[in-house]
Amino acid sequence: MASRTVSALVALLLATTACTGGSEVAGERGAGPSASPSGATPGGGPSGTVGPVRGGPLGFDGSGRFCSSHPSRDFVYGDDILDTVEPIEIESLALVGASGVRIVDAWVLPVRGVPLSGDWTQWPLPRQDLGGKVGLEWNEREPAEGAFLDPGTTYNLIVRMRRPGPRTPGGFKALAIEYRTSSTSYVRDTHTRGRFKRSCF
Repeated sequence: MASRTVSALVALLLATTACTGGSEVAGERGAGPSASPSGATPGGGPSGTVGPVRGGPLGFDGSGRFCSSHPSRDFVYGDDILDTVEPIEIESLALVGASGVRIVDAWVLPVRGVPLSGDWTQWPLPRQDLGGKVGLEWNEREPAEGAFLDPGTTYNLIVRMRRPGPRTPGGFKALAIEYRTSSTSYVRDTHTRGRFKRSCF
């Protein structure tokens, strides 16, 4: 009885193989790694992505571009203004496409009057630029990394950069801000783009 059963199973298996030709399951032939849905990366979170999501609730404004030919190692940039529609925590800042320049320090401070807007080629910042309401705001500054930003408040982002030498050429394409809400990590690039040259003309 057992031998008949085995013979029947072997015959059924041979018949199935003959019908399919030994090929892959329909729809999977040649699929490979690109079989994931468009835009999704295997192993990601609920949205199918790995790492922070681009965009999010952080908003910003600023002049966008600058060029400095001043022979100084330190350069302080303060034209980026930040706001948010929900509470966030800044996790890190980085220069995108940087060459010959790096971030030394970065702070955020609330704007309660006139923004501390501009750029400087000296450190510490000139005392005449820190008077009045701006001076009060400067005293409220805190390191950008780890800072909490609240909805309804506008913030100055002040970034101190440094070159290896006073005449070292360099630049960067954007400032990437990585931050998170209570549930999601995001990254957003500002419009800021900087160049350090012997001559900007």
